[in-house]
Amino acid sequence: MRRAAPPWRRPRLLPTILLLVVIVTVTSGVKADRRTWEEKKGERTIRRLTNAVTSDEPLHKTVCDGRPCRPGEGNLAGYEMWKQPYPPPDEATIQSLSKHVAHSAQGDHYAELAAVASARAKPAHFVALAVADFDYRLLALNWQASADRAGLGGSTVVYALDGPGFLFLRQALGPAMVVNGTANAEAWEGTRLMRHIQRALAEKHMAAAALAASGLDVLLCDTSEIFLSDPRPALTAALRTTSADILTARSCGDKHLGCVPRWDLQLLRGGGGAGRRALVVGFVEAAAERGMIDFYMRWWAGTHCILVGFQKLFSDSSPSLEGGLTPAANQASPNATAVVRLTASKWCLPTDCLRVALLPLNAFPLPNRFLDDRDSALMGRVDKPPPTPTHRLRLDRYDEADMGGLQSRMKEAGIWFLT
Repeated sequence: MRRAAPPWRRPRLLPTILLLVVIVTVTSGVKADRRTWEEKKGERTIRRLTNAVTSDEPLHKTVCDGRPCRPGEGNLAGYEMWKQPYPPPDEATIQSLSKHVAHSAQGDHYAELAAVASARAKPAHFVALAVADFDYRLLALNWQASADRAGLGGSTVVYALDGPGFLFLRQALGPAMVVNGTANAEAWEGTRLMRHIQRALAEKHMAAAALAASGLDVLLCDTSEIFLSDPRPALTAALRTTSADILTARSCGDKHLGCVPRWDLQLLRGGGGAGRRALVVGFVEAAAERGMIDFYMRWWAGTHCILVGFQKLFSDSSPSLEGGLTPAANQASPNATAVVRLTASKWCLPTDCLRVALLPLNAFPLPNRFLDDRDSALMGRVDKPPPTPTHRLRLDRYDEADMGGLQSRMKEAGIWFLT
């Protein structure tokens, strides 16, 4: 009698067995080669970016067709979400650069800035600081025009980040209020802040910290943040009633605190005594360094990596609302000043910890609320139109469309005062 074939040799089972063998083999191969595949994917990305280079023009120039370039006109355009118009930085070069701040906020490199600011601090210990480069020169003039209209023009300082911008602003505003910060700005070129807008933002905050270190209360804001009336009485009252070390504008919707600081508008209190002043300066320096983590600096979101550093450091410093205020109550009352204590030990003295006061939203509104809150606003700004494309890979500087779009928006909102 004929014996039955083993199960694995039966015709119906053989194709299934062979299919399983193929699947296991292929899957094993993919797992074994996964790392190589990822490396190859990275190499393809670099090749794609390199092949997408569309221009051999310099990233930035100040002379266009024999005349001074209009704001942003001399900057390289052509950025897209997965495309940049210049070769990507070599990774080995990036890794060789420092991921620490270029310099401390204290030292002789800020001596001239501190001297000019001290001479213009009115009332005692208060000064408003704007920072601008060549592309932002007209915004700086408009910012100063708004300060003059609001009655605090004698308490302002403009800090220039490049030579052409400094020469223009000094001629337009006079030498008594314009300081050349070119050398300090260029020092950041030895760090991993590979883009100009990153380096400018870092130096802007370090300059403000330097003035706080000199004993001044310094109001730092963007050149697009316009004075509608004199904010000094409100700021002075907030310092007196809250004993805060830092005052900031706010944004709301945070699940932990209800509202959180908006770090593009802040007052650093340098007149609160040596111990508290050291906390303020140390916080700014630590925030700038926190923003230099590689993940924050890369791709399109890295434009504002220093502001990300402030956000991350604040969140990690055990912030706690004072006065029994709950997050829900804080968010429900955005026009009332709230105080947050940073209870992490590094921001505490034996008697108290670093305090951050969130200013009323209707007095210092977000750009998208400015027109609605204009009657109550002490300062205000509008956003430039969104660029096309929205995300621009490793953007180095804003171009003429950005600068012109912002100026048009400001004119529409009635906060452009230059003729």
